[in-house]
Amino acid sequence: MRQARDEFMGKEASEIIRELKAKRRELAIAEAVLDKLRKTGDTAAYEIDQRQQYIRGLEACIHQLEKELKALGIQEPEVEDTSVPPPVPVITGTTHPLPFDSLSPRDFERLCLWLAKREGFKRAEHLGAAGSEQGRDIIAWRKGELWAFQCKRVQRFGPRDALAEVEKVLALPEAERPVGLIFLVSCDVSANTRQQVRERCAEGNIECSFWVGTELDERVKRHSDIVKEFFQVG
Repeated sequence: MRQARDEFMGKEASEIIRELKAKRRELAIAEAVLDKLRKTGDTAAYEIDQRQQYIRGLEACIHQLEKELKALGIQEPEVEDTSVPPPVPVITGTTHPLPFDSLSPRDFERLCLWLAKREGFKRAEHLGAAGSEQGRDIIAWRKGELWAFQCKRVQRFGPRDALAEVEKVLALPEAERPVGLIFLVSCDVSANTRQQVRERCAEGNIECSFWVGTELDERVKRHSDIVKEFFQVG
């Protein structure tokens, strides 16, 4: 039992360390981009503000990951040299990721509701607004079949979090169980998490999809009305 626990903690720590390194690199690039935007002198004020919010979100995420490592009793990895970040492309008003972390959890769910409708789902209902959603923040129909959406505006989303939501859906009465479950998550989700969740969903004959991180950013940017509604940009 102790060996299994240690192996689990080691696996969790390794995921946190990988994410911590990635977030630090991402922060270095974001800070370099912000510096470049400021130097151009003709960048819109809202774009500067959006970039600053994005950086604050990264800093909060890094701080949380450092706390989680410390709680596991794992020595923090050496800070990588990020003083000279890799080259970045010319920045325009649409080249930076949308700051999902600046939204409240409720507004993030509203964004997901809008997105589900724009992506072809019908009769969408926001169950999360009333609580007791049982793993279904949103439900909607496609080709006459019921789908469920789980919306997570979080800094980290691992296997335990995702599988807990799947179990809620699998516990639903047969008549209420959806044919598919879509996770809309503001952060990136590892391949390991995706695989474990898909395997568990397959056991319950439920299709599973992920709209997360940069994938979610790309989907939202297909719909300018959503971007304008939630981020006040054109």
